[in-house]
Amino acid sequence: MAISTCVMLKIKLFYRYHNTVLDYIMYQKLGMKQVKCPHTKKEVFNIEAGL
Repeated sequence: MAISTCVMLKIKLFYRYHNTVLDYIMYQKLGMKQVKCPHTKKEVFNIEAGL
């Protein structure tokens, strides 16, 4: 169950910044670790850390 909770948490945190399906698909391809914000082109979020 821990894995499911972790994934749901990541998705929840992710959608605080990006709420389009395309952004989410692109984000998944980056491995859910760090992602360069497609809107600001400079901010890097570490979803694992809960930012």
